[in-house]
Amino acid sequence: MFILDGITRRYQVAEAETLALDQVSLRLVPGEFVAVMGPSGCGKSTLLNILGMLDGPDEGNYLFNGDDVARYSETRLTKIRRDHIGFIFQNFNLIDDLSVAERPEASFRINLCSHRSGQIADGSSAFFLQMERIGLKSLRSFAG
Repeated sequence: MFILDGITRRYQVAEAETLALDQVSLRLVPGEFVAVMGPSGCGKSTLLNILGMLDGPDEGNYLFNGDDVARYSETRLTKIRRDHIGFIFQNFNLIDDLSVAERPEASFRINLCSHRSGQIADGSSAFFLQMERIGLKSLRSFAG
């Protein structure tokens, strides 16, 4: 669960201060899908950067599964981002040389690598088993 309580984020550029987020409070539960919408400059990217643990607030509290994110080491933040946080970007940010099936498989292999002492393993079989488990059995037809 993600809980933001009174989150404020300011940016200082030269002599001008911009208040990007002002006392934002939000609670997101597991399995919930959220769309962040609004006009340019309203703080959407700032909010996502804080939720994604890429940036921190100037004020307020951010709890992830009941723990204060401000106390996490950079290593812990990296593991949480890898294992628990995903973004779907407006622009696809895809690797052009990979097929529809190879794109998520690349992420899966990187995750396997981090759990197997830095060696990239052939995770194709395990990857397709996981895709079948979540209802994407047809993804195999897009491979190669």
